[in-house]
Amino acid sequence: MKFISQSNINIQVAASDYYMPQINIDKHETKQLVQSMLNKVDEDIILQEINVLKQNITSIDISDYSYTHLGKRLQFSELSRGEKVFLVSLAAKYTGEIIYLQHDILQLTKTNLRKYYAMFNECNNINIICHSEEEIAYLQNVMRGVIK
Repeated sequence: MKFISQSNINIQVAASDYYMPQINIDKHETKQLVQSMLNKVDEDIILQEINVLKQNITSIDISDYSYTHLGKRLQFSELSRGEKVFLVSLAAKYTGEIIYLQHDILQLTKTNLRKYYAMFNECNNINIICHSEEEIAYLQNVMRGVIK
């Protein structure tokens, strides 16, 4: 996982990369990224990893782009912002595709930022775009548990 300061770097995103200032889970490219996990990882593993957020998701169906929560079948568009961040990041982790996240990751709670860091810190294909060096320092400190 890399942090990129938007204020200091002219971001060069390749056409094959996924740039997501805000995650639109229903966008064709995002669906394509998420569904490309089907051949790479078992849905039970995805379910286990997305449940690190403790939202009681009981099943996930990537091919149908849906999940079950409290006995109700829902579309991915109804996932929480945090769940969408984790789902897209899991897709990047398992497919090796390069993603750039911006606003949505900044909305995670401190606890979920630490969970995110623990899960994705070793993924060199996940990039977090921040507005400043100070924002990068803050996020890094939160994710490492320095700021509680």
